[in-house]
Amino acid sequence: MPRMAPRSKVFFHDSNIRRVYRRNDGSWGTTGTPRGVAPALKQYLGAEFDENTDFIDFRKGWTVRHHANCCGLTVLERDGQDE
Repeated sequence: MPRMAPRSKVFFHDSNIRRVYRRNDGSWGTTGTPRGVAPALKQYLGAEFDENTDFIDFRKGWTVRHHANCCGLTVLERDGQDE
């Protein structure tokens, strides 16, 4: 991450993996291994967050936008400042 451009975006899919999940269209699905990338994101950001809830946060020079639906999507957008 330190080598990313000052104005970069990084997309993480599977940031809210559960054994059973619900899609936006109301249908349900299942996965084999829960957790996805959430533990690595929490460690890098030095923060605890609830991956089951949508949120926006600001950590380590990044805007963190998390979308909890389906298997989760988290977008980190660098603010242009050095870490």
